[in-house]
Amino acid sequence: MDGVWFDDLHVGYTTDFIMNYARVSTPMVKVKEIEVPGMDGVLDITESLGEVKYNNRQISFKFTTLRQEKIAQIINALHGLKKKIILDREDTFYYRGRCSVGDPVLNKNLLTLEVTASCEPYKYKSRITRHREEIKGASNIVLLNERMRTIPTITVTAPMLVTFGDKMYNLGEGEYQLEDVILKQGYNRFRVEGKGVILFQYQEGAL
Repeated sequence: MDGVWFDDLHVGYTTDFIMNYARVSTPMVKVKEIEVPGMDGVLDITESLGEVKYNNRQISFKFTTLRQEKIAQIINALHGLKKKIILDREDTFYYRGRCSVGDPVLNKNLLTLEVTASCEPYKYKSRITRHREEIKGASNIVLLNERMRTIPTITVTAPMLVTFGDKMYNLGEGEYQLEDVILKQGYNRFRVEGKGVILFQYQEGAL
């Protein structure tokens, strides 16, 4: 059996609580369609902003306990609050969502409690992805990214010329977030020229 972290509160596989299940739904696509007179079917503009958007995903939990006082603890710790949620079975990712606690149900000596969380559509890697490279002249760098698009933080220790796509950026020593440098799913290729150390840091998210 396993459990779950809600921020710094762990629930499951102890004498206080057993987690019966944690069911994670897939986020629904925000489909946008327009009826056009004289046109077969519909005009699908779901990706009009450049990528598919999603609704929140739901996570449903069921817990069992013998101790009435622990029910109040869970209600006070979770109900209505936004939490960072880490499942023991998938501890390399976390979810972020608002929790709701249902009414406890008594079945003989056992109390069961259902908790739901309305979470952001992406699950996030628990560790920020870091790619560090020493540049001595010129180098081609490839960054692998999960499904969620993300803007990396770029830190350089000396002036460098960074090329991404069809744009070039002259960066002086320092830290940058460039609004046009967006990592997409898969391989993202950079050309870096200069002499010094470049560090990319970015948050990955998956469905």
